[in-house]
Amino acid sequence: MEITLKDRALYFKGLLLLVCRDGVILDSEKEILMTVGRSFDYETGFCESTVRDALVNPYLQDEPPVFSNPDVAESFIRDGLRLSRADGVPDEAETAWLKSVAECNGLAADWFSQNLSDLSKTGAGGNLYSLEALNLSWK
Repeated sequence: MEITLKDRALYFKGLLLLVCRDGVILDSEKEILMTVGRSFDYETGFCESTVRDALVNPYLQDEPPVFSNPDVAESFIRDGLRLSRADGVPDEAETAWLKSVAECNGLAADWFSQNLSDLSKTGAGGNLYSLEALNLSWK
């Protein structure tokens, strides 16, 4: 699936906002963010400084991303659900925020619930190889 430049930026920023919800960015979360950033062709230094400064960046606005394509929104939410379980413990604030992203992108509540349930059953968590962002392409 193709992703626009704007959607790539929203995807990365959205994942960054997600990990900031609990006020701590774990090493496992940082690793996932760095992997996604590099797969989106962002410079390593940019990704490192963005992740490092995220919790204190006054310009990082906490708004749910609205993507140009519902398929990208679905991929983002599934990756966000995986990322929210990177430490093995589901975080309710992160799950609630992802639900708001689904709503802002016009995705059905039952779609979100089903994906949450599926992930809980499979335990995909922070497995880097299960990230859908790594399979997105652009021109």
